[in-house]
Amino acid sequence: MRLKSQLKLKTKLNITQNLLEAIELHSLTNTELSNYINQLSEENIMIEPLLSSQDDSDNLHSDCFSIYYKQDDDAKDWADFLSDKESYINNLIKQICLQAPSKTIKDIAIKILYSLDDQGYFKEDYVYFCKKYSFDQASFQQALNLVQEIEPAGLASADIKDFLKIQIIDQGLDVRLTTLIDQHLESVKRKDYKEISEKIGVTKDKLLEWIQLIASLRLSPFENLDVDETPPIQLIPDFKIEKKDQELVVRLANAHYHGFRYNKDYINMIGKLDYNSNDFLSWQYSIAKQIEEAIRIRDYNMLRIAQFIVSYQSDFFLYQGFLKPLSNKDIASYTQLSESTVSRVLANKYIEYDKGIKLLSSFLSHEVTDGLSQDYIKEMICMLIKNENKTKPLSDQAIVNLLEDKDIQIARRTVAKYRNELNIPNRTYRKES
Repeated sequence: MRLKSQLKLKTKLNITQNLLEAIELHSLTNTELSNYINQLSEENIMIEPLLSSQDDSDNLHSDCFSIYYKQDDDAKDWADFLSDKESYINNLIKQICLQAPSKTIKDIAIKILYSLDDQGYFKEDYVYFCKKYSFDQASFQQALNLVQEIEPAGLASADIKDFLKIQIIDQGLDVRLTTLIDQHLESVKRKDYKEISEKIGVTKDKLLEWIQLIASLRLSPFENLDVDETPPIQLIPDFKIEKKDQELVVRLANAHYHGFRYNKDYINMIGKLDYNSNDFLSWQYSIAKQIEEAIRIRDYNMLRIAQFIVSYQSDFFLYQGFLKPLSNKDIASYTQLSESTVSRVLANKYIEYDKGIKLLSSFLSHEVTDGLSQDYIKEMICMLIKNENKTKPLSDQAIVNLLEDKDIQIARRTVAKYRNELNIPNRTYRKES
């Protein structure tokens, strides 16, 4: 066999590009990594991807690199499907991939999609969100604009006011409706039509016509999802938590494997052919070894990060306690990895535990004050409102004062923000006669 130097150069350029991409392996899910290995096998003759029919021990030998996770006999069938929201987002991602001007903008836009609440709103603090995932604010704003421009209009709006205004502009309605929403929405809810008419200078009949138009608009981006048009997709977690007594064991999910074997026929040819052919085969083997090591490092770091998160939030997983404040920076400090590596590992990785399957990043929580997380503060607000006097409900400032009595210092606007995120109306609409 004589392999031409032109073929060697072409393949070398392709593989060199793949090695550069290997630096980003931390950002790949298990499924994406399998696809990546399949692509590599077309460019490197030493690499043979493992197939589902090759998962028995006879196929594994000393010359076979395999990071592979065989499903236990009693493990549940992984025909678990995403919620309507997740399925819908899967279709939105297709739009993002087609329209994103760069991989960076695409990745940020997808992260925004996965950070939407159940109604399709993006209620994260922009500055904290960028800091949490190591995004620069200019790229974040470009990605957010992209998400808000795809269908449906108004996706990732900050709140219902923004969403209604976007629909008004998108449908070419009277722009004065945006003023009504900005300045008089609470008055509309109280039906103070005479007061509103006088302030904005329109007749009551015109005002009622406007209100009917607003009432015809959707109240949230995810309202009336058509499940029939968005077939469910299979969700394969990257990690799995098992409880053994009162201990938590974290491992890479065994419902999926990834890896490759070396082509023994080509390995056996090394040293038996002409100089150019031997050089080519040796080089291909060297590249495969580097890829093997890159995948091993990726899996090792992924497991370290997942284990730390689960251990740190053990009260939540074992006793349904509150999430403690935890950031990318905290994880980076513990694992001695860079924040960018931590961010890549957390990107779109799912973990399965006894309550279901969630994004690994959802177990991080922003510190609000004195070591207390958003999760804890929101629960405190819920409890105070649940136990309030229904004939004299608590104002946001009253909640602030009660929290201060518990040595929890937060601003009134923060209480209002968390109350809205919990879909709890203000005290006017909670009052019972």
